[in-house]
Amino acid sequence: MKKKIFTFAAVLLASILAAYFFTNGRLFSTPRFFMVGTAWSLAIWLSQSYGNAFIIRLLDRKFSWLESPKTRFVLSLLAVSLYSFTAFVFVDGLFNFFVSGKFGYINESGDIVLEALYKSGRIAVTISLVISFTLTGIGFLRAWRNAAVDAERLQKEVFRHRYESLRNQVNPHFLFNSLNVLTELVHEDPNVAVRFIRQLSDVYRYVLESRDRDVVSVDDELKFAESYLYLLEMRFGEKLKVQIFRANGTDGWLVPMSLQLLLENVAKHNAISSSQPIDVRIRVDHDQISVTNTVVKRTAQEESTGVGLNYLAERYASLGGKLIVANGASTFEVILPILKSEM
Repeated sequence: MKKKIFTFAAVLLASILAAYFFTNGRLFSTPRFFMVGTAWSLAIWLSQSYGNAFIIRLLDRKFSWLESPKTRFVLSLLAVSLYSFTAFVFVDGLFNFFVSGKFGYINESGDIVLEALYKSGRIAVTISLVISFTLTGIGFLRAWRNAAVDAERLQKEVFRHRYESLRNQVNPHFLFNSLNVLTELVHEDPNVAVRFIRQLSDVYRYVLESRDRDVVSVDDELKFAESYLYLLEMRFGEKLKVQIFRANGTDGWLVPMSLQLLLENVAKHNAISSSQPIDVRIRVDHDQISVTNTVVKRTAQEESTGVGLNYLAERYASLGGKLIVANGASTFEVILPILKSEM
């Protein structure tokens, strides 16, 4: 209610100022002239603003700013100018008729008064240009903003789809290998088998809890990595050696399952054996996490598609971070940026 009152007061004030300008300061000469002049200005104001706004909305439905900006601009200019002129002449002539009994643009002999029509045309075109450029600018900015929002939403959906596809590729293989290890542990050491099951449960609980999140805390990701590493170490034993170094007071956010993807790649792309164990070092600093592993190439090397690392690089880039990959002759390192905000 307050907003409507404020809007009406603003429009009324603008109408009075416009009437004062168009009457060359004679608006306050008599009370009657003030009432008629203000009503005239208010009618012009309302007919121009609401009518042109309706035309702009109609054009927005038919012609897109993004697909055909030139056509949209020309049509807006022509439609608004034509309407403004017609509406102005109609409202002005109607007021003249009520005040003086004459339409104002037709003389006593029935001929059109071109001078009066030309004068009104100049006023109408001036009004139409101001309204046209204002509404056109607002419409363009609104279309650009909506397009940017849609593009960001689409990008997130693409990232989410890629990540879900990646999980569907990795998780079945990991589960199959884990169940094989569990089968052996049940017979060898039931107590260790129980712990293995708990760690496996923690891993999949984390997967379910984080699948709808864009980022997770560094603490949560490291806890998940520890559970995942336990399962890998039970699978490979002394063939895989992992060390974690963490600085004090490390806070921030990571893309979910970033570390899982990197650790899975270590097991996937290296020949892990007792004679050549793989050393993995995870170093957690204040602004980044580096995962470095020794490289022992497989005899029959599986061709890497790079889908996982490409996804992570794109995902961190969209969140304002930069993933770094350093591929050396004997070591492979990936540096994950620690995001400082939850977005």
